[in-house]
Amino acid sequence: MTRYYGGMIKEFKINVACIWDAEAKVWVAQSDDLPGLVTEAATVPELIQRVMDVAPELIEDNLLDSKNEEDFLISLIPTYQQNILCHSRLRGNDTKG
Repeated sequence: MTRYYGGMIKEFKINVACIWDAEAKVWVAQSDDLPGLVTEAATVPELIQRVMDVAPELIEDNLLDSKNEEDFLISLIPTYQQNILCHSRLRGNDTKG
């Protein structure tokens, strides 16, 4: 988590990885910066909404320092991954005969 200090206000950047789960056919969000953040949705906009719905409570439970005002920046990083199967082909005729 990146922290930016300025006066009495601290800004925390929370990185959230959003990964397409091809088997389940959903986007999954999770973050090492925000304990307990794991959620899923069918689309990226739905996933963003879910993250924004659960993040405030998780921040209050895990990261909030009650003595100072804190600003949290949530950065969602979507990643789409898919395996492709490639077959090797012989180029030309490598055998002599």
